[in-house]
Amino acid sequence: MAALPHIPIIQAQNVPYGAGMDAAGSRVYIDPEFPRQGALHTGKLIDTIPPTAIHEITETRYLQQGVKYAPAHKYANEVEVAYLRHQGLTDPEIKEYEDRLRPNIREVRRWTGPPPEDLNPKPYEDEGEMHLLRPPKQHPYADTAFPRT
Repeated sequence: MAALPHIPIIQAQNVPYGAGMDAAGSRVYIDPEFPRQGALHTGKLIDTIPPTAIHEITETRYLQQGVKYAPAHKYANEVEVAYLRHQGLTDPEIKEYEDRLRPNIREVRRWTGPPPEDLNPKPYEDEGEMHLLRPPKQHPYADTAFPRT
């Protein structure tokens, strides 16, 4: 398997869906709440950062070539699985890894603070989810509500 290019992985900013890259493809962002590792029922301990970074790098390279998000994401998943196989995981272990990681991806799919300013918006544009990059709209009277008695 080819070596990864040297791309910094920044794990200090909020990222919808847990991970993403800047539009230039020069930085991987991973949400601070995203799990760093996980133990499978077989006892294997998986470092989630390398396969997540590989996924984001692959996905971004396809997006930069004009591929829409859905197929770019599918291709990135395939490369991520190939990496996990190369690391010695069996297909049942990869399925467990994916199943156990999926709820964490959904969990960080909420507003917890501003994402990186240079986070690539293309996946959110393609999926109609640009709202995930902005703070939620507040009710116009939220700060002036009558006090509860």
